[in-house]
Amino acid sequence: MNLSCHWRVPDGRWISSTLASVAPDAAPIAEAALRGQGYSCATDAGALVCARTTGGLLEEHTLRDGL
Repeated sequence: MNLSCHWRVPDGRWISSTLASVAPDAAPIAEAALRGQGYSCATDAGALVCARTTGGLLEEHTLRDGL
């Protein structure tokens, strides 16, 4: 992990973001694992973006250029 940030707003909602280095060939492995956990994935502008919403919580993973 290179960097992790957390933000909380007064009404109790929060955002968490983590920036981590991954191997250049990790995208296909990550995509298969995330799809297996119920994420939908698409490639957009050279980035693999996988997202799912569970109980009102949006979780998104973006892999681009080794990050």
